[in-house]
Amino acid sequence: MVREIPFHQLPQTVKDAVKVTRRLGIRFLWIDALCIIQEGDESDKLRELGVMGRLYKSATVTIAAASAASVSEGFLQARTELPSIPMSFHCGGREMGIAHLIVQTGHDAMRLLDKRGWTLQEALLSPRKLVYGDIEQVWFCQTEHRKQFPGSPVFSFSLLGLLPNRILVPGGTMDIERAHSVWSRVVNMYTERQLSFPEDRLAALMGLIAELKPVFEDECTFGIWHRNFVRQLAWYKFRRPSSVPNGDEEKALLSCAPAWSWASRYFPTMFARFEPYDEHCWKLKDNGLVLRGKLARAHDVPVNGRGGWTFDWDMPSPELLEPLFVAEYDGRDVYYFLLGHEPDFECRKLLLALVQHGLQGVYRRIGLAYSPTQTTAFDNEESQEFTLV
Repeated sequence: MVREIPFHQLPQTVKDAVKVTRRLGIRFLWIDALCIIQEGDESDKLRELGVMGRLYKSATVTIAAASAASVSEGFLQARTELPSIPMSFHCGGREMGIAHLIVQTGHDAMRLLDKRGWTLQEALLSPRKLVYGDIEQVWFCQTEHRKQFPGSPVFSFSLLGLLPNRILVPGGTMDIERAHSVWSRVVNMYTERQLSFPEDRLAALMGLIAELKPVFEDECTFGIWHRNFVRQLAWYKFRRPSSVPNGDEEKALLSCAPAWSWASRYFPTMFARFEPYDEHCWKLKDNGLVLRGKLARAHDVPVNGRGGWTFDWDMPSPELLEPLFVAEYDGRDVYYFLLGHEPDFECRKLLLALVQHGLQGVYRRIGLAYSPTQTTAFDNEESQEFTLV
């Protein structure tokens, strides 16, 4: 194994990838299972995960074995034949031939590929991608796709054009608004996918983040970009009617990120649209995120100003679902931090919902809140600094 890897000892999926690479006339093949030390060397794993984006971006083509349930199964075997109906084709009263109508069917393998969290960055960054499904092969590039059966659905097609072409061109950059829009879509699509280990929430995006840094001209901390930091603190749980809940894993607070980051939760996420009052009200310190602004205790909100509030809780519980206005959570006072207002309704405020966490001046996020009117809760509050963990 030091001098060479005996071909006959490779699992079938890897053998098939070697065959495809040779038929394409490509000399080198990169396989993560062979090129990253899988056990015992975390430093090697982290180092390689950080350059995965560059590998995808620089590859001639990425081969995806969507139909292989395991590495031993392979993907070059005969495909399932689609049922077809022969029909005579007539033109001008004469039979011109036979047309075969193929029954349109879903692609389970394609669906599975598009549901895996780890496959998003390869789908976004690869200049070209050759996908072997259970029924057909599909060819993708950054602008279009080609497949054997034109009428069949292709789920990855929705990713085309998500990242601007400049990410593949050295020196390309992006303005702050466009960067936030792109990252919002990435986070939404990524968080709808599944991970075998939820704690990989950030690890599975490390390569993409590394490639976006020079394009965004920005730094990223726990999945939040610095130039849009305040905007990206306002994330909330979002689920499409067709999506499947992640069960008890959604209730857990992941250890890979602090509670103020979307990466700390294992559920589909979106960023709220709003105008921040202060884009520079934050700074990072060793012990957490420090915010500066107006913080009001929920009990101090006037009773006549408590109607019509709405909430997006990170982890719903019976005590949060019942009342129209929440002043306590788990026996602790709830505090609201004024983030900004909705773009078209300045009177509708967007707030972070917090509870105290241990030491004085230290808080933990529990969700977002929206006040429907010009609330007076913050009128007598002085701007202060506090820490989020």
